[in-house]
Amino acid sequence: MQLSEILRPDGIKLVSSCSSKKRLFQDLGAMAEQVFGLPAQEVFEALLEREGLGPTGVGGGVALPHARLEGLDAVLADPALDPAF
Repeated sequence: MQLSEILRPDGIKLVSSCSSKKRLFQDLGAMAEQVFGLPAQEVFEALLEREGLGPTGVGGGVALPHARLEGLDAVLADPALDPAF
């Protein structure tokens, strides 16, 4: 699998600040809907549920929020980058 298969230029978001993790997940859901045609609310809820199992932060301002979606048989990436890091 090539990185270009799971990452699309229009699926990368720069965030200068985010008021909460919940707000970030809502933004990621909206972006997943716009870029990949996935239901924003379903993505948001899946990210929130997964984060409830344990934090996805890896340190240094980096987090890798991820979730499984029923019926999705591909790996997709929807990164948000904070230029402060």
